[in-house]
Amino acid sequence: MTTATESTVYQGAALALLETAEQLFAEHGVDAVSTREIARTAGQKNHSAVAYHFGSKGQLIAAILELRLPAINERRQQLLTFLHDAGQSHNLRAIVGALVIPFVEQLRSDNKHNHYVGFIGQLSAQRHDELNHHANPQHTTATRKLSRLMAAALADIPRPLFYARTELMAAQLYQSLALWDARRRAGDPEYADQELGWRTENLIDFISAGLASPVSGPTRRQLKSREE
Repeated sequence: MTTATESTVYQGAALALLETAEQLFAEHGVDAVSTREIARTAGQKNHSAVAYHFGSKGQLIAAILELRLPAINERRQQLLTFLHDAGQSHNLRAIVGALVIPFVEQLRSDNKHNHYVGFIGQLSAQRHDELNHHANPQHTTATRKLSRLMAAALADIPRPLFYARTELMAAQLYQSLALWDARRRAGDPEYADQELGWRTENLIDFISAGLASPVSGPTRRQLKSREE
C-alpha cells in the first residue's frame, strides 16, 4: 500500500488509479463512485487495486491531495514572497489573488490528466471536513500564512463573521472554478484560456469585496443576540 508522504512520487498503476479517481470524483461526486469502479475504469483486473495501493477511500482522497497540493503550495509561496517584497502583505485583494491564482492555473494544465478543480468542487460540497483532514500540513504552509495575513487585513471584522466569510469565500472559489472547468471541457469558448484573465480578476474583486463588506446593522444585531 502506498503511503502519502512529503516525498511521494506516484507512477504506474498507482498514478493511473489516482488520475482515474480524480476524474470520476470530479464528474460524478465522491460518494457516487466506488473503489471497484475506479479500478475497473483504470484498467486494473484486480478490483481491490485501490485497497492494495492506498487502503480506504479516505486514504485515496489524501493521495489525490498529495499529488496536487505541493505545486499549488509552492506557487502560493512564490506569490507570498512577491507580496512581501512589494510591500503588499496587508493588501486584501493581493492576498486573495495569491490564494485564487494558483487554483485557476490548474485549469490551464493538461486537462486530460488533471481534474483537480472539479474534484475539489465535489469534495468541498460533499465532504468539506475531509478537505482539511486529509491535506498534508507540509503542503499547506503558504495557504496558512496567507490566511493569517487575511485575518490581519480584516481585523475590524468580528471573528465569528470573519470565519463565516472565509468559509463562504472557499465555497465560492471551489464552486466557481468547478463550473469554469466543466464549461471548458464542454468546449465553451467563453471559458477558453484567453477569457480566464478577466474572469479571474473579477472573481478576486468579488471575493475581496465580500470579505471586506461593512457589517450591516441587522447582522450586528443577530450576532449580538447569538452572544447573549
